[in-house]
Amino acid sequence: DKPCYDFKGMSMASAYLREMMAHLNRLGWGAYQCDHEDANGQYEINFMHAEALASADALMLFKQAAHAPAERHGSVFSMMPKPFANQPGSGMHFHVSLWEGDRGLFDDSPDGDMPTLLRHFIGGVLAHSAALCAIAAPTVRSSSAPNSRMNIRPGSGSANSEKNSTRPRSMKPSITSSVS
Repeated sequence: DKPCYDFKGMSMASAYLREMMAHLNRLGWGAYQCDHEDANGQYEINFMHAEALASADALMLFKQAAHAPAERHGSVFSMMPKPFANQPGSGMHFHVSLWEGDRGLFDDSPDGDMPTLLRHFIGGVLAHSAALCAIAAPTVRSSSAPNSRMNIRPGSGSANSEKNSTRPRSMKPSITSSVS
């Protein structure tokens, strides 16, 4: 019953997904991939990298604007990490790189070790994860499942799958279709 990475799940939402991809490309974001994810009605849309502030603005616009096309297609758009207690959770991942001209500053060092700058960057993200959560997942419902006293389940993809975790929360857009 889990259509993970399944064409059937993609085909049922193809009109909505095509519309979303077209909107993103009209905005100049270079949407280049759309995949079905783990849960029913859960999709991942990838768009091209940009400067940090432009990417942050794009994410916020996407979170606000994706509702309208979903509603036109009889679906509900949500970036809630765990909208259903009995379904896998969602997460948003993003790729970060730091460049100086044409040289990636996070590239492997010649001896194969992780570059010092990358270790420091990861340490900074972990050190400031609470503040990042305040921006990326600002509401109580950002990490809770409806009707569940136990909103955190190991391996569920939920933001806090480990009690008292200091890891940053994550969200992946999910489109919950009203078509069963």
